[in-house]
Amino acid sequence: MSGVVGSIPVSPLAGSQNKSLPLASSNLRRFSEAGLGQSPRTDATLLSAVCFAKSKSKTILVRLVSQAGTGFSFNHKRSRLQEKLTLLHYDPIVNKKVLFVEQKKIHSL
Repeated sequence: MSGVVGSIPVSPLAGSQNKSLPLASSNLRRFSEAGLGQSPRTDATLLSAVCFAKSKSKTILVRLVSQAGTGFSFNHKRSRLQEKLTLLHYDPIVNKKVLFVEQKKIHSL
């Protein structure tokens, strides 16, 4: 209901506008004090992310395959810095020790 009361004009929204403005300014003040309007990454967090990067593991898991042609294989752990593995190991399909050669890397440990 708009109209004139005495010499003061009355608007139906006049009271609600006055109530919402102080709340909005106080909310903005709270957000700026808490730092919620700013970027979450600061120089300190970027530096700590660089300093604490994960290093590579020292050992890896590799698959060794029989050279007898039986298809028998097994997994073995070796150092990352070593050359590819070749070793004599028992092959149960041909019942003797045969040469096994590293085929591929399976997993970092």
